[in-house]
Amino acid sequence: MTWPLHFDEETDLAEVIRLFHHADIEKYKQESFDDREKDKHSFTIRKGPVTFTVYDKNYETENHKKIDTDCTDHILRLEVKIKREGFKSCFSLKKRPKEYTFDELLMYAYENRNKILFKYLDKLFPNEGEHLPYQKADARIKNEADSQYQEAILYLIKETSRLKNYSRAMEATMKKFELGRKKFKHLLNEFERINLSPITLKKDAKTKSVPCFKTLDF
Repeated sequence: MTWPLHFDEETDLAEVIRLFHHADIEKYKQESFDDREKDKHSFTIRKGPVTFTVYDKNYETENHKKIDTDCTDHILRLEVKIKREGFKSCFSLKKRPKEYTFDELLMYAYENRNKILFKYLDKLFPNEGEHLPYQKADARIKNEADSQYQEAILYLIKETSRLKNYSRAMEATMKKFELGRKKFKHLLNEFERINLSPITLKKDAKTKSVPCFKTLDF
C-alpha cells in the first residue's frame, strides 16, 4: 500500500524525511542502508511482519535510472508492507488471516488502507502542530506560549533535535522538570494551541514549514 505526497520545488524532501527519523520510534526496529546519503532519503521501521517506509521517490528514480511519469515534481512516498500473518495485528479480522484468500486480504487492506496509515502517524507524531525550522519554533514559543510552560517546551524541542528521538526527549524533559504523564500532556496541549510540533526542521532548513502529516488528505 502506497500514498504519494506532492511537494513544491522549494521543499527539500531529505529535510521532511528527517522529521520521521526524529519521531517517536522507540517501540519499533529502525532499519538502515548503512549509507548516510541513502538514509537521508528514506526512513524504515519494522514491527513484526509489518514495515512502514517513507522515501524520496525522485531520489529513488534518479539513482535507479527508472522512468516514472509521477516524478515531475517532488514526491514523498509513504508505504506499508504487511505479511499475511500481520493482518491480524493491523486489522480487526473476524477470522484468522490464513482463512482468507489472498485476494480477500488485498481487498480488505485496500478498503482500510488509511486506518493503518494513520495508526502509524498517530504513534510517530505527538500532536497536530506544524513543523518549523528550529529557530522559528523557538521564536514562536517565546512569543506565544504560556510563560509557565515556556522553559519546559524550549527544552523539549532542543532535546528532540539533539537526541534525534522524541521518546528520549520526552523522558529527559519529564525527568528534568519532574513531570508526570498528566502534566506532560499539558505541554503537548500548549504545543497544540500555538500550532507547533516539538519535532522541528533543522536551523538552516530551506523548507519554511511542513504541515502535520496527520492533517493531510490521503
